Amino acid sequence: MSGSYLQRSQINKQLITAPQPNLIFDSSVADVSFIVGLLINKFLYHLPLYRQHQQLRAAGITLSRATLTNLTERGIELLRPIVIEQLISILDSKTLAMDETPIKVTRQPGVGNKPGKMKQAYFWPIYGEQDEVVFTFSQSRDMKHIQGLLDPVWQGTLLTDGYAAYSSYEAKLPDITHAQCWVHMRRQLLKAEMEETEAVTHALNLIAALYQHESSIQHRVG
Repeated sequence: MSGSYLQRSQINKQLITAPQPNLIFDSSVADVSFIVGLLINKFLYHLPLYRQHQQLRAAGITLSRATLTNLTERGIELLRPIVIEQLISILDSKTLAMDETPIKVTRQPGVGNKPGKMKQAYFWPIYGEQDEVVFTFSQSRDMKHIQGLLDPVWQGTLLTDGYAAYSSYEAKLPDITHAQCWVHMRRQLLKAEMEETEAVTHALNLIAALYQHESSIQHRVG
């Protein structure tokens, strides 16, 4: 604070208030730091909104649970354009890695006083050459989700585990090469090690040599 500013304030003898920053949402005083903290606590540190509500109340900040839910939903929508652009960037890669992992979502209606069961859904993370990853979402584990992400323009090498949907998708498209994960393959070989010791040992040595080549390439590139 400059001396001239202090002198003017003392002469006028009035309290000067800084202008309010631009609002993120209409009719809401929640600023960027609050929205970011809310989302990070929930989705990175898995802190449910009811616990964040308890923390705020303990700090003397009174907000309804509904307000926190509303701010979370609106904050997510602000991030949607970034996710879309990140997915576009990922799809520029010539090599992609995909996977699918189950997640429980909204409860189904229960019977009587019993709560309903959670529905089964899936996250489908997709990883590109620039070390970017986007977690796409689907209600099912069907091949249609792969088609929705990659059709009709993407071409290249698709790295996955042994789930049959990926093989079925690749078989229909000659411009896509399906590369299955060596880590998953190695696990299956280890299961057969007692029955086919010699063959499995040979295969594991070949995989180890691949890992050594990969490490050497990464070292030279790095």
